[in-house]
Amino acid sequence: MDKRYTIYKCSHAGRRVITSLTAYNLQEAHEALRWLQKHHREEADFLLDEGEFFEILEESHGAEEQPREAVAPLKVAE
Repeated sequence: MDKRYTIYKCSHAGRRVITSLTAYNLQEAHEALRWLQKHHREEADFLLDEGEFFEILEESHGAEEQPREAVAPLKVAE
């Protein structure tokens, strides 16, 4: 069963949403992030500077509204 994942970019300035995607499991979500990094090299969101990292969370973890609020600025069609 596919699950919904939110990808955050974390740095000393805080955490912000990069994208949201559907994947079978966390491993597939990580593979999707690597694919996005490889095929969208010009996008600053997929590049990491010193001290930055990506965090991938399944949307069922944490508060129900938090992922929806975080993804709202992306205007992702469900």
